[in-house]
Amino acid sequence: MTGIKKYLGLMRKSMALQLSSEMAYKGNFFIKMMAVGIVDVVSPLLMLLIYNQTQGIPGWSLMEILFFQGTLFCIFGISHIFIYGIPYEIMDMIRSGNFDKVLIRPYNALLYTMTTSIDFDGISEFAVGIFLIIFSSINLHLGFSWNILIYLGFILLAIIFQYA
Repeated sequence: MTGIKKYLGLMRKSMALQLSSEMAYKGNFFIKMMAVGIVDVVSPLLMLLIYNQTQGIPGWSLMEILFFQGTLFCIFGISHIFIYGIPYEIMDMIRSGNFDKVLIRPYNALLYTMTTSIDFDGISEFAVGIFLIIFSSINLHLGFSWNILIYLGFILLAIIFQYA
């Protein structure tokens, strides 16, 4: 259990450092967040346009498509925050000659790189996904049941697949 605490502490410190680095230029940070959010809002609006101008996608209602898109945005948002930066961080460290420092640390090199390459651009993507899931769940009249645990399990499996 102490190993998990060690990585969670490292991730917390790394996130604080990354956030302070991003917030050095607050305007740039918020403009980036808004740009990613706007791009993510355009996709559901495109679906709304498709469903208003055509017969839609056979077998799928608009709310089902929005629920699906919300799920994808959540998965991609979490992956964007924690996973997508790993290859770029490793390539940058190899190019600059700093990857040796990672290999000699008392951490797993992959987990260490994941905790130090956090990218906050995925927060708005995740937020749009949560909004779409909640909005479409209410309109689909989905209640709370054990199926939610299965759904969350599949989301976890999707994130693990992205990590792999």
